[in-house]
Amino acid sequence: MRSAARVVVLTTLFLGVSCSLDDVMHAVPWFGNMIHQPSIKPYAMTRPVPEGIVPVDGREPDWAWPTADPSFVNTLINPRTRTAESLERGRELYDIFCAVCHGPTGGNAQGMGDGPVARKLPGVPSLLTERAKAYSDGYLYSMIRYGRGLMWRYGDKIRRVDDRWDVVNYMRQLQIVTEAQ
Repeated sequence: MRSAARVVVLTTLFLGVSCSLDDVMHAVPWFGNMIHQPSIKPYAMTRPVPEGIVPVDGREPDWAWPTADPSFVNTLINPRTRTAESLERGRELYDIFCAVCHGPTGGNAQGMGDGPVARKLPGVPSLLTERAKAYSDGYLYSMIRYGRGLMWRYGDKIRRVDDRWDVVNYMRQLQIVTEAQ
């Protein structure tokens, strides 16, 4: 009895090693139908984000700004009021991420486009020009989030939505202060 069991086990192991699963699947006719069938691949067929959605995962919806209609970003409304708290947080983030190109805070160099990186890489624009002042808050927010031209994308570095709007508020404050001088 034991030798018969050994023969069965050895035969099963031999067949299991010598045959692939695909060979066995095609030997039984209805297995093939299970392998080759139409199926929905939810991650391969991405769908556009419907308008007016509210994300449930805490992240903001993504839009393809560089390829989207540029007038869309002008419709974004700044939800953050220009409070002292917002301006202080915006200043902190500006000093960390923006000052290296657009100029350090303090003195007359705020936002002039003459930071340490700009000295080595010419073409960094001033935030105080009439052109920059004409940009909508949504446009500035999108520039921070996605970058453009020489400007790197900072959406992955300034992750909180409110923080990006605080930087926009601080930039607007720089423009107002410079205008008054």
